[in-house]
Amino acid sequence: MKKHRQERMGEGRQAAKLASGLGELIRRGRAKHNLSQTRLAKKMGINPSHISRIESGERRPSTDLLRDLSEVLDIPMIELLVACGLVDGVVGQYGAGSPEVAELKDELRQLHHLVLETNAAVRSLQAGGAGVSGLLNIPVFDVVPAGLIESSSPSLDEAEGFIPLGSSLLDEDTSAFALNMVGDSMVDAGLLDGDTVVFSPGAAVESGDTVLVLLRNGETAVKTIYFEGGKAVLQAANKKYRPVFVNYPGDVEVLGKAILVLRRL
Repeated sequence: MKKHRQERMGEGRQAAKLASGLGELIRRGRAKHNLSQTRLAKKMGINPSHISRIESGERRPSTDLLRDLSEVLDIPMIELLVACGLVDGVVGQYGAGSPEVAELKDELRQLHHLVLETNAAVRSLQAGGAGVSGLLNIPVFDVVPAGLIESSSPSLDEAEGFIPLGSSLLDEDTSAFALNMVGDSMVDAGLLDGDTVVFSPGAAVESGDTVLVLLRNGETAVKTIYFEGGKAVLQAANKKYRPVFVNYPGDVEVLGKAILVLRRL
């Protein structure tokens, strides 16, 4: 029991050390290019709080985000991967200046260029509304961008990435998009922190449906909606949160109906 506790503590210290190293690497990159967290986030099309959480070690970036950080801050991808601990074992075994690590760096650079080329091709397809073999490239957001429904540009400029999904799963709705869930407000409906939820703006919405809504104050939220005359009740799927009563449609706009949940095990 004591041994396991010590192992967990050691893993925690190692994770904290890696997170601190990555945060410092990003901070130095920002300073080099005279970028605040807000300006860096804007260039990358994400929320400033996302950058803040990465620098503080609260969140580990995805490989796609590491790629973008490498581009924007001009930091070699290998340095970011080492800072995240993804190639720590190789470097530790052979030494940072060894031929084995030099070969790995070359392979990573080649892979990096291949990823960039593939990503550009995917974005080109998305911009043209094209699909491949019945697939639609669905933009995925960490934060709902302004003008999501009115304009197609946020789908390209502010998306974290794209997910190819069969058009039949989306009821042929080419305007479908996905949102990464944060928090526990919808846990009793099966939507967990970290899940990716796909929404269909074109789907008909009825009382009891789970939807993404935009409130008059500019806030967005995922709730179960109930219609009562000229009112709407926005209900969380967690007893900790109280329902919200608003005028409908004056004070709330439905941005999309939840139609699919993607979860990584």
